Amino acid sequence: MNEIYEKEWEVLGFDSPEKLLGEADKINILLLDIEMPQMDGIETGKRMMKLNSKCKIIMATSRIDRFKEAFKIKAFRFITKPFAISEVREAIASSLVSELGDKEIEVFKNRISLNIKETDILFVRAFNGYVEIIAGNELYRKDITMSTLEDQLDDRLLYLKLPQEEKRILLASTRNLI
Repeated sequence: MNEIYEKEWEVLGFDSPEKLLGEADKINILLLDIEMPQMDGIETGKRMMKLNSKCKIIMATSRIDRFKEAFKIKAFRFITKPFAISEVREAIASSLVSELGDKEIEVFKNRISLNIKETDILFVRAFNGYVEIIAGNELYRKDITMSTLEDQLDDRLLYLKLPQEEKRILLASTRNLI
């Protein structure tokens, strides 16, 4: 399960909430049980969100009566015990999809520097040494080659089309993915 969306993920295990919270800045997705010794999952989740608000918390529990508490810590997903590996995989995959395209790239409009999210990019057209990017209803420019831009963008969002001549067209739209 350490390879989802063709990316390698390191799986860490902790034997105490304190050790987990000491590594909070390194954790993107946290599978957290509500019932734990020392500190319950709700309290651990509260502390995690204070240390790393971007962390996606997946709560695992057989205690349906505590679901409302988990909403207060903005738990991303819930899985109930006993759970199947496919349920865990789906919850992790959903949390990864929710992060797609969160990264911003610098572009220019009328020589003014702006940042746009990758998910806002609809179309990219390459010319000699620069690209035009359409995001929303706006046209932007970036002095970069298409291949360098491809390296910067998240591969999971890209659809690449190579036409006949020298122009390369890059389409990136999550609307077709989700």
